[in-house]
Amino acid sequence: DFCLSRGLGDVYKRQIYANTNTKLLLGQQFTPLRTEFTDHNDYTNNYNVKDILLMCGGSDEKSFLLSFLNVATKFLQYTFHVVLGVYNKDKKCIKCKYAENNRIRLYENISNISNLMCKCDLAVTAAGNSLYELCEIGVPTIFFAYSDNQKYDCMGFNQKKMVRYAGNIDVGKKHLIQNIMENIEELSSNLNLRIEMSNNMKKFVDGYGTERIVDNIMEVYKYVNNTSA
Repeated sequence: DFCLSRGLGDVYKRQIYANTNTKLLLGQQFTPLRTEFTDHNDYTNNYNVKDILLMCGGSDEKSFLLSFLNVATKFLQYTFHVVLGVYNKDKKCIKCKYAENNRIRLYENISNISNLMCKCDLAVTAAGNSLYELCEIGVPTIFFAYSDNQKYDCMGFNQKKMVRYAGNIDVGKKHLIQNIMENIEELSSNLNLRIEMSNNMKKFVDGYGTERIVDNIMEVYKYVNNTSA
């Protein structure tokens, strides 16, 4: 048996499986990412921040994207690249309101999101698997908590100080958006800080987690086959 995890619950999992035959594959080195996150070009931090990636998962039932865009459009120096999830209930409203705005680029059903990540100077995203993808590429990132099950992401990434944690949406959406915009302004004015963040992120996740998982599984089955023979 195998147990795969990358969160701060690793200590708890070690206790649970302490006296079992389960092999633990714990930590960010076992983060399974798609092949596109190992074959992209090196990321470059530009002197000026112009393009900002904006993501909020597949549904966004708390209308973060719509609320954020209502504020973000006041900052004319940035172009926001907005990924609309399949189940986003505000999709029609966002399209109607911002489709003709040349500072708001809307995307759906992206087949290779790593290409879009590489083109952006900053990223704003809810916690989740996208954080690991952005780390592998090295896009300086501001993130926030969207649900209780993301608490380990928030604690872990905030402790590592690779990315900026802006807060929990349930504490107050208006306050969260204000924090995000303040972080955008600070990071936009500090190239050295963005370079440092980017380097730390790329050290944290290297994109080869899937290969390590497969190698460990094959090694165990190889041992099992040899001993059973």
